[in-house]
Amino acid sequence: MSVRRAANASAGNLTSGGWTDTLGRIGYMAKGVVYAIVGVLTAQLAFGVGGSTTGTTEAIREIGAGPLGQIGLALTALGLVCYGTWRFILATMDPKREGTDPEGLVKRVGCVVSGVINLILGLFAGQLLIGAGRRLQQGRDDC
Repeated sequence: MSVRRAANASAGNLTSGGWTDTLGRIGYMAKGVVYAIVGVLTAQLAFGVGGSTTGTTEAIREIGAGPLGQIGLALTALGLVCYGTWRFILATMDPKREGTDPEGLVKRVGCVVSGVINLILGLFAGQLLIGAGRRLQQGRDDC
């Protein structure tokens, strides 16, 4: 057994490896960025320096309004879609060997719910990206 496989097994990460792990990693990065922005906005509100009580959709809007703009939205959309897809893989292919007993099924249904939510957020980011692109194109057409 390789060192990498042993480390994954000891961490309880028994996914099939390769592209599925890549999907999960990309998704975790995007999800982390979104939740970090939620935290920053909430902290700013708490310390009275702006910010707002916000959720994930507002954080995604902030990404689009930030310095990376469309690139940030595109990366966020891609990452959230990757994460949602990865959660569906966990639910359907059962690489973590959750099984079909009641506890395993509850965990797998949780993966489906998480997958749906993250796909919806990814599609939301994609819609914002498309809308921003249209606004930029209309601005060029007006000149």
